[in-house]
Amino acid sequence: VAAPEPTLHLAKITREVAKTFWGDTAES
Repeated sequence: VAAPEPTLHLAKITREVAKTFWGDTAES
């Protein structure tokens, strides 16, 4: 059984990073 915690953590970081990146791009 794969550990869901690490996956969720990674997904959360990816979402935050992507949101910030896209936010900056759209804002610029």
